[in-house]
Order: sequence, then structure tokens, then C-alpha cells
Amino acid sequence: MPVISTEALMVGGNEKDLSKKGIIRIVKIDGKENIDFSEIEAKFPVLNPSISFEFKILPQQLYPCVYFRASFFSHRDYGSISFDFGDGNVETFSSASTTQTATIHCYSPLQVPKIHNVRLTVIDKETKEAESITRKVEIKEGIIPKMIKVGEEAKEKIELISVELGEKVTEFGRTMKDWVLIKVKHSPSTPTGLINVHFEKATEDIDLTEMKIDVDLEEKKSLLYMSSWPEMIEEEKILFIPK
Repeated sequence: MPVISTEALMVGGNEKDLSKKGIIRIVKIDGKENIDFSEIEAKFPVLNPSISFEFKILPQQLYPCVYFRASFFSHRDYGSISFDFGDGNVETFSSASTTQTATIHCYSPLQVPKIHNVRLTVIDKETKEAESITRKVEIKEGIIPKMIKVGEEAKEKIELISVELGEKVTEFGRTMKDWVLIKVKHSPSTPTGLINVHFEKATEDIDLTEMKIDVDLEEKKSLLYMSSWPEMIEEEKILFIPK
């Protein structure tokens, strides 16, 4: 059929059962011929992949390595996740053997400083359709991630989790602004609030060792306070009372 131009507007296919999702096609054809849509199998997953990354200092490494995490906005199962790190190296995870979605990659000192185009490809398990996204990562000297330091009381009662990376900010540094989820240690852990931390403004690790914590799980109460919060934390986001 002579088609002058074609474009498609898809209805999101995030559900496991794609048969419940429709698709709208908009085409401009040459002539008065009709399109038989019954011949078209509309199985288009909408995985919407994204890449989160952060620099990590590892022993015996001259330059910081990079921690990458793949994520996608979907309830569907992936068949495989593949990272092309932009330096000739590729790493692939298959859902058949692992549920891993994150990895650490160390670039060669010969490739510093340099901007790498890191490409993530996610393949849908059922349809085998692939979606990709590319993100630029600049590797240079002097990158030192900043961490949040807490006291022994906090280590016993709460966890501070990077919303973007899904990792503990008390164990894994950041170099850019991030929302930090505060979770009371319980079975399972219970989220109690968020703080917005400007890691990019920190010249050293962020000291929260003087933070006081009042947690009572039976009363469903949680309260965090300090006499003076570091300037890189937005103070109006700090106070959390019962859920």
C-alpha cells in the first residue's frame, strides 16, 4: 500500500496482558485504499526504561567507577537488560538467571576525562520487543561522592535510602541532588518520610550524627530533629509525624 507518511499513538501497554490494551494508528495514504487493521498484531510493550548512575570509589582504582541502575515503568517482566558502556564493553543480565538490574563499571584511565554515551536496552519477556535509552556520563578527575553520616542510634532505628538509586546513602555516596527516603527498621521496613538533599553543594560528607530520633511503632509515631540542619538539606522537609 503506498503510504506517504505514518505515525502511531500507542495506548500504554504496561499491563502483563496486552490484549486489554488498544492502539490508535494515524496514517496518511496515497489514494482511497483501506487498511485492514485485523491483520495487525498490536503487541507493543511500553517499558519506558531509564538509567540512574552515581560514581563510586573502589579500592585500588585511580579514578571513580560508575554504579548504573536500570529501571522501567511497567508491571511487565523483562527478558534481558543490557548495558553498553560506550567504551566497547557490554554487560547483559537475563531474567532467566537473575533479577539483577544494577552493575558497577570501571573505565580505563586512558579514557579519562571523557564523555561516554551509555545505552540501556530492555527486552520484553513475552513479546521480545526492545526499548532503549542513552545517557551521557562524564568521567573526569576529582569526582568524590559525598555520603550521609549518622550516629549509632540512627543506624539501629532507621535507614536512609536514595530514591533514585535504591541504595543506602549511609553506604553509597552521591554527587547530585536526590530525594532520600527515611524508613524505620521494622519487619518490613516502614517509610516515614522524605528529605531533599543537595549533595552537589556538599564539600564534605553530610554530618547527621547529632540527629535525634523518637520512634514508637506501637503508637505509629516517628520524629526526627536536630538543633541545626546542614544547609544542603531542605529543612521544611525534615519533620515527620505519624503516617
